[in-house]
Amino acid sequence: MDSSPQEDAESVTPEIRSADGDAAPETEGLCIDGVEAESAVSGDGGPGSDLSDLDVPTSDADATCDPAAACVGKECGGDGCGGTCGDCPPGHACQLQVDGTPLCVANCAVVCAALACGTAGMHDECDCGWCDDDVACTDDACTPDGVCVFTPDPMKCADSLSCTEDACSDGGCMHPISPFHCVIEGWCVPWGTVDPFQPCRSCQPQASQSEWSNVQDGAACGAGKVCWQGSCCSKSMNCAGAVCGDDGCGGLCGFCPLPGDVCQGNACVCYPDCAGKLCGYDGCLGACGTCCPSQDCLAGMCVWPSAECDDGNCVDWDGCTWGTISEFRVDLGGASSNPWNPQVARLPEGGFVVAWTVGVPEAEASGVMARLYLGSGEEDGEPFMLNPLAPGIDSWLRHVVSLPSGGGLATWNTSIEYGGPKLLFGQRLSADGTKLGEPVVLGQVPAGGGDCALAASSAGGLVLVWSRSGFGGFDGIEASLLDAAAFDLVLSFQVHQHYSGDKVSPQVASTKGGGFIVVWNSEGGQDGSKDGIFARFFSATGLPEGDEFQVNLKTEGAQGAPRVAVLSDGSVVVVFTDFAMSDQPAMGRLYGPDHLALGGEVKLAKYGHGKSLAALDGGGFALAFCSSPPKVLIFDGAVGQVGEVVEVAVMETDIWEGARLVGLDSGGVVAVWRVVFSEGQASGIFAQRFDAQGMKLVH
Repeated sequence: MDSSPQEDAESVTPEIRSADGDAAPETEGLCIDGVEAESAVSGDGGPGSDLSDLDVPTSDADATCDPAAACVGKECGGDGCGGTCGDCPPGHACQLQVDGTPLCVANCAVVCAALACGTAGMHDECDCGWCDDDVACTDDACTPDGVCVFTPDPMKCADSLSCTEDACSDGGCMHPISPFHCVIEGWCVPWGTVDPFQPCRSCQPQASQSEWSNVQDGAACGAGKVCWQGSCCSKSMNCAGAVCGDDGCGGLCGFCPLPGDVCQGNACVCYPDCAGKLCGYDGCLGACGTCCPSQDCLAGMCVWPSAECDDGNCVDWDGCTWGTISEFRVDLGGASSNPWNPQVARLPEGGFVVAWTVGVPEAEASGVMARLYLGSGEEDGEPFMLNPLAPGIDSWLRHVVSLPSGGGLATWNTSIEYGGPKLLFGQRLSADGTKLGEPVVLGQVPAGGGDCALAASSAGGLVLVWSRSGFGGFDGIEASLLDAAAFDLVLSFQVHQHYSGDKVSPQVASTKGGGFIVVWNSEGGQDGSKDGIFARFFSATGLPEGDEFQVNLKTEGAQGAPRVAVLSDGSVVVVFTDFAMSDQPAMGRLYGPDHLALGGEVKLAKYGHGKSLAALDGGGFALAFCSSPPKVLIFDGAVGQVGEVVEVAVMETDIWEGARLVGLDSGGVVAVWRVVFSEGQASGIFAQRFDAQGMKLVH
């Protein structure tokens, strides 16, 4: 059934509801295109209902429809002709206003969601916020796009100081000071400006830019005045009438000269130090007492000579030097270490090195240790192991020699090779005891300890001599020259010329000019009787300088155990033992630099066992021989004895090995020896220094 226009209009009239969803109250006089409508607040919280889909047709009585006229003042809603008066943008809703006009109303929460500031909505009805970064020196602005912009304005930070930079940062105003200025009490102060009220303070930006800094202590601040800790002081004024004490300017008014002086009230007062003393210096130019004429004053006490090391006899200089033991122990002791076979060598840099063989129980082996000493006899560090230890492998010291190029060299054999010749290993040492490189093999030598000798050539390199079999059914002497750099073999050659009888116990020494001399014991009657002493000179390249020659003049019986040393003037002394005589004395013979004998053989010592020979820097030589204890004699360059026989050791009794000697830079000599203590459970290595006259030096 067709309805009338009036009925159709009534059928599409929207229900206008309030904001809380209830029906809005009726409003008279409000109609759209002749249709009475109810004005209300829309259900979505807007000012009225959403009328965007409302289309109110005209009545049949009105045949004409004018949308333009119907949409005057409207932004949305129906135009009464089946169309609309417009569409609302996103975030807006078409809502009927109180006056009945449908308008687009913004939802502020929606249109402000992407904006930080400004207004929004078709009618700018939404306030989206404002910009403020809480920084006073920035200009806060909102762009048309709703973005906050904070622009620093340094002019807002101006502090009127020319030495600062006015800057605005995220934290506010900043005023960094020029690195060449200070700001003190609100004023710009250039670098180096002196405090007008204190001449010992100035602007020093590297120390402080906010206050005066102290100038360097000792800087002048007036006539006779200096700066001290930021104040100007006068040493002369502060020290007026003072002998000692603080001068107030970082120094002293003077020093008290005596050990017993004490500065009291700027004066030196001396208090004698005689507590517990019967004699000796009192520290105040006086003495604590006087001893009897036959007594010595030792550590403030009057003692009889040898009170510290009394050996039960009246011989002077027999191990006690003014009541003090002058010998010193080299090894560290210990009942299980059992050191033996000590050797000593002088170092070209001064001082000396002592080496020895020692048992190492924890490794079930023996090794080679060394210790360095200064020329004064002071220890230069603790003992140290020279060779690498391996469990169950024994090593035995053979030599320790000085190298002309600096430092020294120690050699040893090991128990790796059983029977027959053994490899000779060497370790180079620096003057401070540092091992230089790894151990090297120097050659192959006899297993025994007495038939191998080593010397460093003054031209560089080494000369190694040893006795071996294979010379016409007899033992002979062979030599090797080793270079100075790596101790590589340069030349091997036979030393002796005579083939009858064994040639044993070789010794070698470097002569002036780089050559060397080898001496040995020839057995089997080469000298016309039994055993004799023979020698031969060689050049630095190993070429013989003449034939071998006989040293001993007396040929009856046996002569053996030769030793050789080259003296400071180039002459050579050969010492040997005459076994045919009852005391078996030490005999000697001197040869000039031209290799010619200077006289006959001379008896040097009563006993010739355990000999050691060392040239002295000032000329002459020292000879040690085995007795109980070992003894030392000093001889001049003409084989004349200097001084008396001196006993090397004092406190120990059972000496197993004779002393070994080496000359020192001071012109004296040092002796080292092994001693077995009376209980027979341990041994030790000891040493004693002597001057050029054979007098013992206190260690």
